[in-house]
Amino acid sequence: MAIIDNIELKPHERVIREIRRFCFVDAGKYGVSAVLMLIPFFFLFPLLKFHLWGVGGGLLLFITGLIIFIRTIFLWYHNVFVITTDRIIDFDQRGFFERVVSQSSFEKIQDVSLHTHGAWQTILHYGDINIKSAWGSVDLCVPSIFRPAKIQRILLETQESFLAKQSHATDTIKK
Repeated sequence: MAIIDNIELKPHERVIREIRRFCFVDAGKYGVSAVLMLIPFFFLFPLLKFHLWGVGGGLLLFITGLIIFIRTIFLWYHNVFVITTDRIIDFDQRGFFERVVSQSSFEKIQDVSLHTHGAWQTILHYGDINIKSAWGSVDLCVPSIFRPAKIQRILLETQESFLAKQSHATDTIKK
């Protein structure tokens, strides 16, 4: 089931972009899970010398690596930032059973800034986007996304389009 299916869109609203974390950010977790899953196979014969304890230990290492891998994929897929024609929605999955959903209309957004720090983020072109909203409502941070300048541009262009449409609708009503 796609995350987008969980969003109730207005009749005229459409999804412009889904943004997830840059996959390279979780490379360490993927590496640890791969090592934990491969250790029992490389040390299969020494583990078999310990009979039930060796098999149990190898199985425990494999299952631990598999759980880390599944959890990393699950969190990557379910942590998504969605840009629609009317608003932005941030799905923040913090574990298997905890999710925070924040949203803000484009008329409430005051500032969209990006933050790139460190050599890896500069070389690999990823960073954070911070969205400040008016009236003390929601301030959002979208961490570790690929090409944050492009996403910042998309957000600002979509906001301009939304505000122009709102202004045009207001002018039409006044006439």
